[in-house]
Amino acid sequence: MLAILALCAASGVVLYIDQRDTLRHQYSSGDSKSANRVDLAVTVRRVDVTNGQLVLSVMPNPVGRLVNDAGTPTTRLVIGASSTATPELTYARGQPIPPRTVLVPLGDGSITDYPLDHYTTVVGFSASADGRDVPLHVDVQEADPFYLTKVKSTGTLSLAVFDEIRVSRSRGTLILAWFMMIAMWALALSVLGGAYIITMRHQGMVWPALGWMAATLFALVGMRNAAPGSPPIGSLIDYASFFWAEAIVAASLTYVAVRGIRQEHATLRTGDRERP
Repeated sequence: MLAILALCAASGVVLYIDQRDTLRHQYSSGDSKSANRVDLAVTVRRVDVTNGQLVLSVMPNPVGRLVNDAGTPTTRLVIGASSTATPELTYARGQPIPPRTVLVPLGDGSITDYPLDHYTTVVGFSASADGRDVPLHVDVQEADPFYLTKVKSTGTLSLAVFDEIRVSRSRGTLILAWFMMIAMWALALSVLGGAYIITMRHQGMVWPALGWMAATLFALVGMRNAAPGSPPIGSLIDYASFFWAEAIVAASLTYVAVRGIRQEHATLRTGDRERP
């Protein structure tokens, strides 16, 4: 038994290390060889599936003649982004370069497919110095622990860089979501089995069992609300487990209560007849 527990714990540590290394993975695209270019560090800070957008942190780093010894741009630097909210990020000559937040709309995908939902979008960037296009090198890295971000393909057009990004739930989220679905079914079937035993034995109103069933009914709601990522009601997790589990528990509780009331009523009537 101890060996099995140790093996499970070791497997969990290995899975964690692999997921941690995956989150640190960096995707590169664009021109990394030009002496005078802009290196763009893009970090996926948050995936907001409710509002359908990626929250990116963009940090440009000019290279070569585009930057001075103080680390500030030698010319007016403009970073173009495929964002309706912030299509251009402007950095003045000789001023420090802070990171900026860029909101990019998500493309295909539906949050109600949770926990199997995934999304794709194309993120494009360009750079210009004093109105002239300059080569651009883009590094994309994820930082949202609830999602897995992958760059599926890259492309360039007139020095602009385009990355096709695919976003899906992280391994930890998937494991917990599937565990919750299995646990919901296990609890529901346990209540169903208990209801069957009680009714077959004609035990009447077994109050501890009824309390356990009622507690399970409300515990399932709390478990559902604790699903990571806060999926909306009507998601895949509901149709695959939650709705069924709630229906089974509610029906079992009602059936046991009705049979118990009838049994207790019959017992009372029998007792009344036996009285002198």
